[in-house]
Amino acid sequence: MSNATSTNRSLTQRLERWLEFIFYSGVELSVLGSPALLVLLYWPVYDLDASSIAGLTTIIFGTLWLAMFRGGYLPARDYPRLGDFSSVPLRSIYYSLTIYGAAWLGAFGWQLFGTLAVAAVLPIGATWLAFAAFPLVWRGERVR
Repeated sequence: MSNATSTNRSLTQRLERWLEFIFYSGVELSVLGSPALLVLLYWPVYDLDASSIAGLTTIIFGTLWLAMFRGGYLPARDYPRLGDFSSVPLRSIYYSLTIYGAAWLGAFGWQLFGTLAVAAVLPIGATWLAFAAFPLVWRGERVR
C-alpha cells in the first residue's frame, strides 16, 4: 500500500511542478512579450482574424514550449532562471520578436492558403524553433 501512496505522491508532485512551469512561463511570455502583443492589437498583420488566431496560438504554444524547455522535459541548453534580471531586456526583445514573427508567419500562411488552420499551425513550429534556439542566443554561442 505504501508503494502506491508514494507513487501517487510522486506523480502529484511532478504534475504540480509541471503546472508551475506552465504558469510561470505563461506569465513570463505574456509580460515580456507585451510589446509585440500591443503592436498586433493596434496594427494586425494582413487580417484581424488571422492575426488573432496566429497570436493566440503563439501565446498558447509558446507558453507550452517555454515550460517544456525550461523544465527540462524537452532537451535544450540551460535557460536563464526566472529571477535572472540581467537577461530581462534580451528576453523581452526575443519574446516580442518571436511572438510577432510567429503571428506574421501564421497570418501570411492564411493569406497564402486561405484557411485559418494554417494560421493556427504555422506558429506552433515557429515558436518551437525560436525557444529551442534561445539558449544559444542567450549564451552567445554559434550553431555548428
